[in-house]
Amino acid sequence: MDKREAAKLDMYRSVRDLRTGSSIALIATIAALDDAFDAHAGDIAIIEALDLQRDTAADGGGAAKALAREQFEFQVADVDGMVTAYAAITGDADLLNHVNKEISTFRDMSDEDLRIHGAYLAGKIAEAGLPAALLPYGLTPAKATLFNQRYTTYHTLINLPDARAQQESAFVILIDQQFDACDLRLDLVMDKLMRQFRETNPQLYLLYKEARVINDAAGGGGGGGGGSSSSSSGDPSSSSESSSSSA
Repeated sequence: MDKREAAKLDMYRSVRDLRTGSSIALIATIAALDDAFDAHAGDIAIIEALDLQRDTAADGGGAAKALAREQFEFQVADVDGMVTAYAAITGDADLLNHVNKEISTFRDMSDEDLRIHGAYLAGKIAEAGLPAALLPYGLTPAKATLFNQRYTTYHTLINLPDARAQQESAFVILIDQQFDACDLRLDLVMDKLMRQFRETNPQLYLLYKEARVINDAAGGGGGGGGGSSSSSSGDPSSSSESSSSSA
């Protein structure tokens, strides 16, 4: 990745690492924020794996594919459980027959069988009326979005073309998609929900603001001064706008 992407990834890591110590319990009091931190950490992991894999393209995806499968297995198991509970409670026997699988079953599935079941679930949770019906079972819009994101990454990696150049191109596209997902989650969810700590825990809020700064090691001038610049105005919402829109 280029210097700008590397600097942005460092910012992502700084935000991720805020959820330690006493802040774990504080962040967990806001379920949507806690979920967002989980998804954020997962995106960082896949960005790191994809970037490493891009350097050794043409070996079938390797570690990046393994990580994408692991992440997708979690999503499939969670959503399958939600749909199973919904089918059981509503008496939908046909739907129940298509889901109701054990966690161990997903681990034992071939890549293609896991993809097929994932595609089935993606279709079901997109049906008219079902998103609202599944909300009480835990399928929030954010979780549905994350499911689709993880599916796209997994599907792409298990179907990598043979040619090295085409594989490299696929990795670049996936990395860009992960960066976009991170930026949107930070901008529209994490930045906004962290505002609640301005009064109740200003120290945590300040740490979050500081973590959202992008330190650009490339600097603004030539020479070997090793200077840095930042893209924050001091408010997470403002800094996120600059971190997302600048490339």
